[in-house]
Amino acid sequence: MSFCWLGKKSPLKDILIELGHSRQGLKKSEVSRNSLDKVFERGQEISLPASLMNKGEVYPKYGPHSERPKILEERGSLLALSKPSGVHCHPLHYGENDNLLSFLREEGYFDYININTEHMDRGLLYRLDFETSGLTLLTKDASLLKEVRTKKLVKNKTYFALVSGEYNGPLELENILTTTGKKVRESGDGKKARLKIIEANYDLSFNRTLLKVVLNEGLRHQIRVQLALTGFPLIGDTLYGGEPSDSFGLHSYSYTVGDETFTDPSFHLS
Repeated sequence: MSFCWLGKKSPLKDILIELGHSRQGLKKSEVSRNSLDKVFERGQEISLPASLMNKGEVYPKYGPHSERPKILEERGSLLALSKPSGVHCHPLHYGENDNLLSFLREEGYFDYININTEHMDRGLLYRLDFETSGLTLLTKDASLLKEVRTKKLVKNKTYFALVSGEYNGPLELENILTTTGKKVRESGDGKKARLKIIEANYDLSFNRTLLKVVLNEGLRHQIRVQLALTGFPLIGDTLYGGEPSDSFGLHSYSYTVGDETFTDPSFHLS
């Protein structure tokens, strides 16, 4: 993509910073250091990759995942989606299109990606792991987004979790968790994580237990780690010791915001 520079004579990196890019972001971009140091005259044409020209924008087409997200319902300023496993909630940069926001842009739900535009998660009230399926909520109301992000309106979050064997661990779990690299581990200097198991249904024929879990904090990998610490990692969660599987044993089932409760009835863990 090309544009004509109408400012004063400057190196490309200064031009891009003037256009809103950060120095750190430019270091991570696909533009070489020599190109960033190149000086451009007023009126000179500048050619840049689309990902850099469209910084902060959401890619307009969804794919290439074989399963598409589903719109469950739109209620007031809230939109409920069912996210497939193996799909990101939001992109990290313009070139990524396998995410819920690109799906919404393709489907024409622009109001939910036109708020919080300084961040790539836009109107998402919370994020699910790449592997996790199920209910995801967005809002087009900036004040509501702020209230939910500060946890003032969140009352209840419920997940289904599938583990190997007959679950005989505690029904209330409390751990101190901290992130180390790609994994989360138990540590005395982390954050407190609590969850309750309100149902445990064992299937003898498959030797698996389906757990219904109520989540409090919603920390990174919280359910995955806390169940693994009891000796019952999720099916398919090989990062934390679960048995390999084509499916991932975690599904976001319901979420209560204020007085509104949303559910994803389409869950199909196997």
